[in-house]
Amino acid sequence: HAPERARVAAAFGVWPRGVYGCTEAGFIGWECARGVVHLNADHVWVERGERVVVTTLERRLTPMIRFDTGDRVEPEGCDCSRWPALGRVLGPRHRFLRIDGKEIPEAQVAHALAGVDRARRVQVVQTRDAVTVRAPAAQLDAALRALSFLGERVGEVDEAPTWGGKRPIVDAREADRRGLTP
Repeated sequence: HAPERARVAAAFGVWPRGVYGCTEAGFIGWECARGVVHLNADHVWVERGERVVVTTLERRLTPMIRFDTGDRVEPEGCDCSRWPALGRVLGPRHRFLRIDGKEIPEAQVAHALAGVDRARRVQVVQTRDAVTVRAPAAQLDAALRALSFLGERVGEVDEAPTWGGKRPIVDAREADRRGLTP
């Protein structure tokens, strides 16, 4: 998101900051200038740890109690305001690869693919037994070179599938269902 933020800053003279929330629990927090998300503590309670588990009583008919958003966070303190810090939101748990005990976030895969032509058509899929790089034949060699840090587990398909018109870069849903991702 840094390139988009830089364009907004150049056009409007302000550095945009993110907000964090979900449909089920609403507004959870906002990002400070240091990139740390601070909690909307008057309205939500978030449990400490790497998983974002939210409680809010704001919804009178259906309060959310210990709702697991599916996101991971890198807990980090910040004293720039009176609001408690949640940390840096890393994204959904199924958007991480777990290879040989190491966790690789989707952002690292996206960064590695930044120089690949038509990289939006490349996808990395983790199953119980393998990590597969899916890419159209024209982009496969460049994608494999960019993702060489993933190892030798390689495959090829004509087109990576989409869900609702979107194609995630990392798909570890099958591994997540089997308990391979944290």
